[in-house]
Amino acid sequence: LALTDARGTILYVNDRFCEISKYTREELVGENHRILHSGYHSRSFFLEMWRTIASGKTWNGEIKNKAKDGSYYWVETAIVPFLDDNGKPHRYAAIRKEITDKKSLSEQIELEKAKAMSSEKMAALGEMAAGIAHEVGNPLGALRGRVEMLKMKAESGEVSEEEVVKASDVILGLVDRTTKIIKGLRSYARDASKDPFEQVGVQLMVTGILDFSQSRLKKCNIQVTKEFEGKEISAFCRESEIGQVLVNLINNACDVLKDIEKRDLIIRVFSEKKTHTKEVVIQVENSGPKIPEEIQMRVFEPFFTTKAAGSGTGLGLSISSRIMQAHQGSLSLVDKDQTCFELRWPVHLE
Repeated sequence: LALTDARGTILYVNDRFCEISKYTREELVGENHRILHSGYHSRSFFLEMWRTIASGKTWNGEIKNKAKDGSYYWVETAIVPFLDDNGKPHRYAAIRKEITDKKSLSEQIELEKAKAMSSEKMAALGEMAAGIAHEVGNPLGALRGRVEMLKMKAESGEVSEEEVVKASDVILGLVDRTTKIIKGLRSYARDASKDPFEQVGVQLMVTGILDFSQSRLKKCNIQVTKEFEGKEISAFCRESEIGQVLVNLINNACDVLKDIEKRDLIIRVFSEKKTHTKEVVIQVENSGPKIPEEIQMRVFEPFFTTKAAGSGTGLGLSISSRIMQAHQGSLSLVDKDQTCFELRWPVHLE
């Protein structure tokens, strides 16, 4: 417990405060709580806290503090303002509960989640690696051939301006194709869980993911159909994370379709107006049989998989579902005769 005046100067601390902070009462009284700042929280974090209590409202939150010996500790905090006759705060009481062990456990769980997400992402990349190497190798080989031919003709004086322009256009096209593949790979492979949400053209994003996945789709002889809403839909999201969800669904579709006769994949992108918001919807439907009801109930469970041992982690859909929840949206199975997964999230996030 700590009491401060209106400026935040400490007037009183109890024994437990001294015990946790490692400061004596004499060292704390007369000081500001800045003496405990750990550097973890942003300036805006404390500005918001002060705005709340200065308006006469109670502030609740978790704060990471630094003790006198340099160690860090977390406290669950409630700061209560005491108002004078004019309704203005003249004193504050800060009531804290130490939660360091709880936060350490939470951080460890988040670390394990991050490791699981990275593992799942690398597994998906592994499935595509040979195809990606082929997709990059082909244009590079063609690029080298064009340049060598151009060089030989230039050395012998046989090349015309028209041939140079024509060859240059082909070379630039090959460079652009290779760059697009590498950009997609780099964007997908990086950790985006701490990225800010940015406004993205959804149809453009989905097209990029399909380009990135083209090698595996071709290898499995899958016919892709895009059914996009006419106008480009702009929505806030973490593009790499939505990409991870889509790649996972495309990989799953490849696993299902590779051994059956009809091999179709339909990607739909459209928007829907709700009462208070507008949502973007992406449906990934494949021509595989409908998933049995008893399995539908479990597909989003961590470590549940219908694949053969060693063929899947069982984490892809559960991680994908959590990504969509972080986007204030959902990942669900749509009731159709074929397997159809649906991503949806608000165009504008709160």
